[in-house]
Amino acid sequence: MRDDRRGRAIELVTMCALAVAQPVYAVLGANTAELVARQVDGVAWSSDLAAAAGCQAHLLNLEATDHLVGELLEHLRAVDMLDDTMLVVMADHGVAFVGGEPFRAATEATVDQVAYPPLFIKEPGQRDGAVSDLPAEVVDVVPTIADVAGIPLPWVVDGVSLRDVEAVQASPRAFHPLFRDRLEATSSSGTVELRDDFEARVARNAALLASGADEVALGSLPGASPGLVGRVVDDLAVAPQADGTASVGPSGQDLVVSDDAPIPAFVEVQLDRGGGRTLAVALDGRVVLAGATTPDGLLWGYLPIERLTPGTHRVDVYEVTQGATEPTLAPVASP
Repeated sequence: MRDDRRGRAIELVTMCALAVAQPVYAVLGANTAELVARQVDGVAWSSDLAAAAGCQAHLLNLEATDHLVGELLEHLRAVDMLDDTMLVVMADHGVAFVGGEPFRAATEATVDQVAYPPLFIKEPGQRDGAVSDLPAEVVDVVPTIADVAGIPLPWVVDGVSLRDVEAVQASPRAFHPLFRDRLEATSSSGTVELRDDFEARVARNAALLASGADEVALGSLPGASPGLVGRVVDDLAVAPQADGTASVGPSGQDLVVSDDAPIPAFVEVQLDRGGGRTLAVALDGRVVLAGATTPDGLLWGYLPIERLTPGTHRVDVYEVTQGATEPTLAPVASP
């Protein structure tokens, strides 16, 4: 994360402070990580690797957004504006990370991930948080903001204020499929009833977050040997050089990180002798990314940003074979 992006959050608060008598509506967001074109076949993830690498990028983006929101809260507190601020953190839709399935369109396999975007609301003066399982919708956000601000809406809206519990409870727990979704409506109103139990759904999503929250889980792509990511190469068995070569892009094997340039965290490995192999990518002698290549010999993902401090760093590629007790690494030469 760069200072210019941090600065935008601070600049936003400062701008709002200049007109304290005027309610300010502003959106603070973060750019999504770049998707490699080959990851997506039309609207679907092209492989399990593509879905897993996409999820890795998504979680890293979420982490960056979390830092930005934290810095915004700290600044609001520092300039004594937190109690006067209503903060809404939300998304307009969920995203699914299932190989062969669409990343945005809802299907039977993905509706659980697509239908439930996050929604966090802090009202002015609020001290304690609470979790609600009321069936809120994105269209409820504007009526809620207007309700909190005491502003009458001059037009008819589709949603209701989430502070009006009775009105919210009257809303059906249903999903409105769009043209891209692959679900058949189950009601005359064109909605799909979501059959899954709410608590089971929350537990499932919590498990997904727990498994992808640390550096080891993020770097362990499909096909990775268990326990390999995070290991120091010198502590593992290293075989003679593997056959063939591997090119490392887009920034090469010798990375230069500086404060005034984007962090070269994205890495793409291309084997010259076909796919179906398991690779490990090491950063400065530690395995940080591992997984099975695509049939055409590709592996891609993100290096841990926390390890890419200003200076020079070395990226090495190894072919992985499973030994009797632990994996063996064979270095793959560059072309």
